[in-house]
Amino acid sequence: MNLRWLIEQPEGSILPKLRCFDELYGWIPVFRGGFWVACFNGPTSKRHILLGNCNRLITAIEARAGYLSKEARESLPGGPLVVKTKDRFGKVRTTGIKDKLKASQ
Repeated sequence: MNLRWLIEQPEGSILPKLRCFDELYGWIPVFRGGFWVACFNGPTSKRHILLGNCNRLITAIEARAGYLSKEARESLPGGPLVVKTKDRFGKVRTTGIKDKLKASQ
């Protein structure tokens, strides 16, 4: 069978960490990649991950939209969707801005 499949999820998704995906990784090769939604004229700079069995397809998408400079991200309308802060132990924490995240769905 020559079936190609591709799953796209927001970068913070737990889908790739689910037990069913652990089983899938054992049966067939699964390739992973990522892209920036803004590179496809999306309204925000959200990063998304790709999972699929066709490395050529994932590589082609990454070649077109796998990189977005910090300046380009900051120049998008609406500004950032998250705030980064350091906790009392010095660890960097990322917190979403609730209203902006909801509006970006």
